[in-house]
This record gives sequence, C-alpha cells and structure tokens, in this order.
Amino acid sequence: MSDDYKARLVAASADDTIYTPLFDIANHQAFGGTPWPDGIAARVLRNQFVNQWQDKMEQVTTSNETLMAQYRHEVEDRNLDVSVVYAGESVETITRIQPVAKVIEDICEDARTRLS
Repeated sequence: MSDDYKARLVAASADDTIYTPLFDIANHQAFGGTPWPDGIAARVLRNQFVNQWQDKMEQVTTSNETLMAQYRHEVEDRNLDVSVVYAGESVETITRIQPVAKVIEDICEDARTRLS
C-alpha cells in the first residue's frame, strides 16, 4: 500500500466515501474478468474518477476503447485520482499509520487495563 493511499485514508471522513459499483464496472470493461453479481458494490473514497463518472455509469458500461485504455494506464500507474481506494465509513477513525505489531500491542494493553 503506497504512502499516498495511506495518507488519503488518514485524511478521509465518512462523508468522503460512496457506495458504488463504478469501479467494478470500469475494471471489468478495462481488464475483463468476471463482474460482481448485480446489486453488489463497494464503499470507496471519492476521487476525480468517481466525480466524473458516478452519474454517467451507463457511459462507462458501454465505454469506448480510448476511455478504457486511459483508465487501464492510470490504474497501472497507481494514480489514486483514478484508481479505487477502498474505505468504509469508519475510515474517519483512522488517525495515523502504525505497524500492525503496534496496533496489536495497543489493543492488548487496552484489554489488560479494562480487565484489571
């Protein structure tokens, strides 16, 4: 996970997320594979791609190769203004990035304190 990806998660609030099938549709169009079942979507951080295409999903579904070639390039380049950043509404509880060992240590310490 890139530092930019992590920084976006730390800076985000619940209001910065949206539940959408947009990235599944775009990824299926650009890269192929099996699309998710109808009615399934993901909560993601809003970015330029979401802002541009969320209300025009039909155009993404039937998009031309030029758009999908550009999308593929941006995703492969890990441009987070276009690529998906998965995040639930609880993203606003992320206040800093720490090693997982530190997170587990803090959880254990909190549990010890509460159980004493």
